[in-house]
Amino acid sequence: MRVDISDTAGSELPMRTKLLFVVNVDWFFLSHRLPIALKAIEQGYEVHITTALTDKLAVLNSNGLLVHPLSLDRSSAGA
Repeated sequence: MRVDISDTAGSELPMRTKLLFVVNVDWFFLSHRLPIALKAIEQGYEVHITTALTDKLAVLNSNGLLVHPLSLDRSSAGA
């Protein structure tokens, strides 16, 4: 479903549908999910990724992804 919102000038702005990928590490996303994300961007989605960062932040940003750093501790399993 697409919802229209109005800005302060009164013109109608379409709300972009957002897509969030949650991936344990950035290089895995690039090697396995980047084509899906690029297709989603091409189709008008606003694509976000939350992931642990290595040295791939510039590559993610250059592809139009909105990055949210995630800190994961693989040594704890939780309760």
